[in-house]
Amino acid sequence: MQDRPEPNPGPPPEWTLATCVHLTLAILGWYAVTLVGLFVLGHTARSVLPAAFVVRWMGPATFLALELVWLGVLRQYAWRGGVKPLFQDEELRDGRFWAALGAALALCEAANLLHMGLAQGGLRLDLVAGLGPVQWGPSALVMGAAVGLVPVAEEWFFRGIVQGALTRRWGASVAVPVTAVLFGALHGPGNLWVTSVYGLVFGWLAHRRSSLTLAILVHAGVNLVALGLPLALQIARS
Repeated sequence: MQDRPEPNPGPPPEWTLATCVHLTLAILGWYAVTLVGLFVLGHTARSVLPAAFVVRWMGPATFLALELVWLGVLRQYAWRGGVKPLFQDEELRDGRFWAALGAALALCEAANLLHMGLAQGGLRLDLVAGLGPVQWGPSALVMGAAVGLVPVAEEWFFRGIVQGALTRRWGASVAVPVTAVLFGALHGPGNLWVTSVYGLVFGWLAHRRSSLTLAILVHAGVNLVALGLPLALQIARS
C-alpha cells in the first residue's frame, strides 16, 4: 500500500501586534483559571494535610503550574515563524556560539552585581542573610522550573513572538529595546533596569543569530546563578 503524502501545513503564521495581544490575554486567562484551581486545591489540602506542608509546597507548585500553562498556551498556538529550531548541530559545533554564550553571561552577571550594589548601598556578599534552613524539595522544584521552563517560555514569547512582530513592523532597532523593557516590566519595578539589560542581551542574540537557542541558554545561566548561588551559600553555611 502506497504511503499517503503528508499534508502541507502551509506558510508559518505571521505574528502581528494584534495576535501578540490576543496571545497575552489567552495566557492571562489560563493563569486566572489555574490560580483559582490551585486555591481550591490548597484549601482542600489543608483539611487533610499538615498546614506547614501545604504552605511549604504551595508557592513552588504554583510557580511550576503557571510556567507549564504558559508553555502549553504557546504550544497550542504552534508558533513556527521565522526562527530556527532549537539546538541545531551546526550551532553547537560553532566556536563563536560558545564564545558568545560566555560573553553574554559575563555581561549579564556584571549587570547583576551592579544592580545588587546599587540596591543595597554597597555590594553585600552575605546573600542568605535572614533565610531559614534549606527546604530541599521546594527549592529543587523552583530551581528546575526557573532553569528548565522559564527561559523557554519567556524567550519563546518575548524574543520569538513579540520581538518578531515588532521587528516586522518597525525593525530590530526598535523591536529589541521595546521588547527588553516589556520583559523588564514583567519582573517588577525593583528589577526593571537590570532585567531590561538582560532583555537587550537576549534580544540582540536572538536577532543576530535568528535563533532562540543562545538566548535561552544565556537566560537559563542567569537564572541558575541568581537562584543557585544563594542556595549554595545557604547550604555551605548550614
